[in-house]
Amino acid sequence: MSPPPPVHPDETARVARIGIDLARRRWCAALDRAFRLPGLPVLDEHDGARRLAVIAHTLACAGRVSGARHYAALAHLALPDDDQVRRITAGVAALPRAGRDRAEPVEPVPRRAPCVHGIGPDTARAVGRAEQALAWLDHTATRSPHADAWARLMSWREARDSARLDGVHAALLEFLRHDLAPSGNHLVFADRVLAPYLTPTAAASTRSPPIDLVDIACRHVHRSPTTPHPHRTALAADLSRHLSGRWLPILGALADQDAAVPAGTASEAERFTRLIAEATAAACHTAVTVLHDLEHLHRRLATRLPTGRLSHLALRDLLTHGLITASGLARRHPMSAKSAHNILDRFLDLGLAVPYDHRRYARAVYNPDLIDLLTRTPEHP
Repeated sequence: MSPPPPVHPDETARVARIGIDLARRRWCAALDRAFRLPGLPVLDEHDGARRLAVIAHTLACAGRVSGARHYAALAHLALPDDDQVRRITAGVAALPRAGRDRAEPVEPVPRRAPCVHGIGPDTARAVGRAEQALAWLDHTATRSPHADAWARLMSWREARDSARLDGVHAALLEFLRHDLAPSGNHLVFADRVLAPYLTPTAAASTRSPPIDLVDIACRHVHRSPTTPHPHRTALAADLSRHLSGRWLPILGALADQDAAVPAGTASEAERFTRLIAEATAAACHTAVTVLHDLEHLHRRLATRLPTGRLSHLALRDLLTHGLITASGLARRHPMSAKSAHNILDRFLDLGLAVPYDHRRYARAVYNPDLIDLLTRTPEHP
């Protein structure tokens, strides 16, 4: 009997963390870890198929049946007669659909509660804190060299959070992969359950006149949209009018704050106003922290770069696009496709990036520390 194939130690640790996340019903965290498995070094022919099988199993646990079947098929195609792959993917279609891993979606109340500006002192203080936090975030973001591209990266994070609030769980890397331009015959699998969220809101190029936070709350508490996602993006757009760009990760904060805001406020409209204010302040603090961490990450990685201006341009793209390809680099910057391939190869050799998959052509790479910053799912929390 042949010994079992070797397994990379990082894969063992990551699969263990995936199991813990699944047991705690933290579906998005589990998927974030699972989709990073293909970027680990390949030690054996079984590695690629086994990692695809783990992705399939994790998707099935998170209720993504069509995605689970797709990755299970890829795993069996890569290694048709492997018992380990067969065991991991067994029962993929039969696993139950997962519930939400966060609070219920924050939706406007159907009835028309009276909306007045005579809010209570606690709500007024919350609104004041939110306005100060928005000014702080705008000050920080406008002085960041990554501000322009950061808005688009944040829009994908918002799309993932909106899907999660609807009970559709996904890895951030799935969204970033769809942001890449098509390359040749390499088609990108598009899970139909993610389709409503795969068109991020474009970053605002000019600053619109801001709306008072109380007015924003009144406007949205009265709405009764047919679909939640467009309403959430409209709410985020109104809040972002206080900023010079779309830098506010508000959707995840809304779910976090919903349970924290007391229900015994004077009216439903006032409670919603306080919810918006508390969530906005929390989202601003999160965004400022991530921007500072991004600057530290950029400085740390820049010290390991090979010499040359093109390498610095590629590093900036790596940290602001999330997932990059050689063809994308060549299209955005004055470099040939061959130079772009060589730069990405050096990034991989230096550990600045890891592959999204192990294709030889049209290969996409990302920096795992950046994904940690955006998802807050480090390998050793």
